[in-house]
Parts: sequence; C-alpha cells; structure tokens
Amino acid sequence: MAWDNAAYSLLFIATFALNGFAMFLLARELTGLQPAAFVGGLIYGLLHKRLTPLPLMAFLISLIPMAIDG
Repeated sequence: MAWDNAAYSLLFIATFALNGFAMFLLARELTGLQPAAFVGGLIYGLLHKRLTPLPLMAFLISLIPMAIDG
C-alpha cells in the first residue's frame, strides 16, 4: 500500500521535469534557439496550476507532448 503512494508521488514529480524537457525539445525544434527553448521549458515545467492535484485523465493528457516528440 505504501509503495503505491510512493510510486504515484514519484511519477507525479517526474512529470514536471519530463514535461519541461519535452517543451524544451519542441521549442528548440520550432525556434532553433537553445536559450529561448530552455526558458520556455522551464516556465512550462514549473507552471503553478500544475501544482494542484490532477485527476488521472489530466495526468495522461500531460504526457501527450512527450509522445508526440518521440
């Protein structure tokens, strides 16, 4: 039971970094500017509204940028 909570918490925390990285890759591909892509990924990864608890469907939808980027 405790492992379920720990695994969920770990995955939830990992989504911040992974979504920020996916946005960095997308912005770098679109703009070609690495510093601008870094700032964009940082802002997207640390959005305040993502800090509220997310329902499962919203969590799965947040993984779409990574799936699209490959």
